[in-house]
Amino acid sequence: MIPFGEAKFPCPVCGYLVFDMQPGSHHRCPICCWEDNLVQLRFPLMPGGPNSVSLEQAQHNFAEFGAAERRHAGMGRRPLGEHRDSAWRPVDPDRDNVEEPARGINYADSYPTRDTTVLYYWSDHYWRRVSG
Repeated sequence: MIPFGEAKFPCPVCGYLVFDMQPGSHHRCPICCWEDNLVQLRFPLMPGGPNSVSLEQAQHNFAEFGAAERRHAGMGRRPLGEHRDSAWRPVDPDRDNVEEPARGINYADSYPTRDTTVLYYWSDHYWRRVSG
């Protein structure tokens, strides 16, 4: 776990270290305009919520036109000294053991609360990491 206040946290769309709080802060990335959202970090293929596109699509959009969503094109800014998380990379459904929501299941009580960074699919401590 990264102690609060000791590090910035990456935007899952662009990878830049821009957030002062763990995932789920609902702050908007100043670079790509993604709203930090635990649901879409946990379910990166799911559109909807505060961001109208999925995390996976937002990453494609950022690579193509510099914003998580077309409606935000030109609204973000270039990094001002921020660096990318050295381990960050776009989500790869074939490589990452990403979760897809099932109909009729209430996931409200199944989110990590102490350390939400376990939802970073690119990290060594990803909660769905398959070893071996």
